[in-house]
Amino acid sequence: MAAVVVLVASSAQDARAWCQALSVSPPAGVCTPRCMRPSDFPASDGVVALAWTHGCSPWTLHPDGTPDLPRETVEATIARAFATWTEIDCGGGPVGFVTPMQVAPDARCGYRDHALDGPNVNTITFAADWSGRLNSPRAFAFTHTWYNTRTGEIYGADMELNDERRTWTVCPDAGCPDDQRVDLENVLAHEVGHWLGFGHSAESEDSTMSGCSDAGEVLKRDLTDDDRAGLCELYAAGLDSTCDVPTEAPSTCSFLGRACDPARAAATCNSGYCVDLGAGPECTVPCGDDPAQCPDGFACVEAPGGGQLCAQQGCGCRAVGGRGPRGLAWLGLLGLLAALRRRAQTTSL
Repeated sequence: MAAVVVLVASSAQDARAWCQALSVSPPAGVCTPRCMRPSDFPASDGVVALAWTHGCSPWTLHPDGTPDLPRETVEATIARAFATWTEIDCGGGPVGFVTPMQVAPDARCGYRDHALDGPNVNTITFAADWSGRLNSPRAFAFTHTWYNTRTGEIYGADMELNDERRTWTVCPDAGCPDDQRVDLENVLAHEVGHWLGFGHSAESEDSTMSGCSDAGEVLKRDLTDDDRAGLCELYAAGLDSTCDVPTEAPSTCSFLGRACDPARAAATCNSGYCVDLGAGPECTVPCGDDPAQCPDGFACVEAPGGGQLCAQQGCGCRAVGGRGPRGLAWLGLLGLLAALRRRAQTTSL
């Protein structure tokens, strides 16, 4: 899609700071970008606003977790971050989001993934191979939402947290600014906002949905009035809160073996790993030196540039197509940029 720069006059409706997520990624490196709407783009671009139409959104923590914190601490912190948003009283009670933890020990795919024919899980992963996934080294986290390209209905979400360059902790209520560890709840509260359909706040750097944060900051744990107003306005009609947590979970990534373009690895391969392992470029994932990390039909082999990757074996054929099921797309939202905040400027780490 072509990049579009639009200049429009401000109006009364631009007074709000909260922004609904769109089917285009926000500008990178901007803490409080201008809030864009589909009407700001040519109709031919097909830009749509994203939102859930049902309230059931279970999540699972990838089995590998993080070495920085006990699993039970991480799960409890994730639950608190979701509750920060889902328990908001909009005058007649919460809007209807239900976000239970799904116990899925066999859900081994730690990359963004969604198949229309299921089963699916909304996975939260600590990525030790952050740079290998072609993610920005400055980012604390990314949230990827899966949506209908025509209507903007969100089907699911996956979250990746930078476990390569960041050390995670749970700071005391006063924060831990002198410690370069990152407060997990602060980042999660922001990422859950993306998960629920919000982009970066257009004005307030104090907002939970502001796009930048200090390492030991805890300000984003608590929503501002504008954050709360965003949820109550976007989901004013309420959501169906019926929620049957799936009992099945995919044991591997559905994109493994799919043909891809190495020059556009981040766009054509969900993992970011697009490598020719003997049968042409294919989407793959690292396996270390453990063959058990690769599903049936794949073997853990030496990669051309070093390391080990899962390669399709046997017939020499690969799944065709790099964009996934018709009518489905993913949006990677820049979750939080690491930043040093000063009175008049923000400087990226």
